[in-house]
Amino acid sequence: MKKLEVNSKSQQRRLYLLGLLLILFIVLIAKSLAAQSVSTNTRYPLLKEGKLFTITVTPRSNKAEVHVAGSKIADFKFEEVGLVARVRIGNEIKVLSSKRGNQNFVLGPLPQGASSLELNLKHKNQEERFDVDLQQP
Repeated sequence: MKKLEVNSKSQQRRLYLLGLLLILFIVLIAKSLAAQSVSTNTRYPLLKEGKLFTITVTPRSNKAEVHVAGSKIADFKFEEVGLVARVRIGNEIKVLSSKRGNQNFVLGPLPQGASSLELNLKHKNQEERFDVDLQQP
């Protein structure tokens, strides 16, 4: 294997500048990727803990998934949990449709400009309400 030889100061300067440009390029790419991940608020789960339930809400492009776990009610059947979901768009509130999945609810479609969700979970005679901000970073 040949060893790279640098004979003149101008070659050394070029290699130094090339290295600086490479480092700057990597830093700029890393910053832009970090900014993109913060600005897309539809890829992170939102965790909310209540007295009865703990939920995670994962917004998608036009839907949201709600996973339910028990806080106080540690032993419950998912089939016995009811969900009513409302979405806030400005000053208007609309009821969302929800489909029961295997171990989650799928809400949707989420209207454009939806700022928050109001989720009412019910198990037997106990009920709990969660307010979820969809605008948080």
